[in-house]
Amino acid sequence: LAAMSLSFGNLRISGSETPVHFKCDTKQIGWRDINKGVSSFQGSQLLRAEWASVGPQKCMLALTVNTTKGLVVHRLAGFAPSNEGSIRSHFSSHFKVNLTTLKSSSAGRSWFTAAIRDDLVRLVVPGTEDIIADIDKRKITNVVEPPEAPHETVIKLEGE
Repeated sequence: LAAMSLSFGNLRISGSETPVHFKCDTKQIGWRDINKGVSSFQGSQLLRAEWASVGPQKCMLALTVNTTKGLVVHRLAGFAPSNEGSIRSHFSSHFKVNLTTLKSSSAGRSWFTAAIRDDLVRLVVPGTEDIIADIDKRKITNVVEPPEAPHETVIKLEGE
């Protein structure tokens, strides 16, 4: 049986260094940031949930939410690997959303396939589902194929 509520502290929301406290019950999902206050949405707005390892004993939860402004992806990092089962069970039971486990690749690669999905560009090892990187497409300022290297792509991001 899935718990009626889940609560996890000391997480980071993508783009912020401020710790947040994540909580969800049978109807809502949200987090509290000491600087920005509470952010929340209805569980019925949750379209997709993805889980990925992002470092030693650290995992990320990516939540794709349908808002009045379109699809928004919220990424929260700092979960323990042991949190995956309770989150999977809770989302499946209460929100009817399956938690997808993403497989990442840390092997050096020269070739990748790029796909635009919601608000990100996902770079994937060809012929696999292994993720090299997710790039927030709103942070991309330029994409160039240099004439001197026709099989190369240069992606320039804000602040570079």
